[in-house]
Amino acid sequence: MKDLGIDPLGIMRALDVEFRLSPGQVAEILKDLASDPAAIAQGLHDEYRLTVAEIARVLKEVGYHPDAIGRVLHTQFQLLDRDVAKILHDLGIDPTEIARALAVEFQIASLDVAQILKDLGIGPGGILTALRASFNVLQDAGAQLLKDVGFGPSDIAQGVQSAFQLGPQDTAQILKNLGYGVGEITAVLKDVFQLGVSVIADILHAIGL
Repeated sequence: MKDLGIDPLGIMRALDVEFRLSPGQVAEILKDLASDPAAIAQGLHDEYRLTVAEIARVLKEVGYHPDAIGRVLHTQFQLLDRDVAKILHDLGIDPTEIARALAVEFQIASLDVAQILKDLGIGPGGILTALRASFNVLQDAGAQLLKDVGFGPSDIAQGVQSAFQLGPQDTAQILKNLGYGVGEITAVLKDVFQLGVSVIADILHAIGL
């Protein structure tokens, strides 16, 4: 039917009427015919009356990449960046893939992505891992981003430790560079790294405190 010039919505209607196929089955057939995902999405909306979240789920189930799903949600249904992120997150898509989809489709800054991911409930380690993969964010800049979106020193320490595998002294140096004082850094070394008094004293001396 595609070779006859019938558009994806026409194919979808014919398959639905004649074979009573599910939305996922029809989407799979159209994907195999190399139909544009935006056209498939519009057909699912018009023929099956699916919500945008349901359409996103069908597109994911038939194998479309998060970048493609994000593009459809934005261009076809005019969703904002945080709404797209919420749908992708609800589909179980990894934070790194969400960050990449937002960067590709919306061209937004790493700080905006960090805030969106934080609002979704993603922890500092997951956020930094996503930013490192999608924006090539380095450890000092990543730590600053975590601070800018409202994380405290313990969360920042856990984030850089998780994303960059930093040890206690490197982490303490980053916290010092962010403007945290002796008391806050000491608390992080004690609570996050489970260090004793003498080791903490050595680290504080090594970073110039």
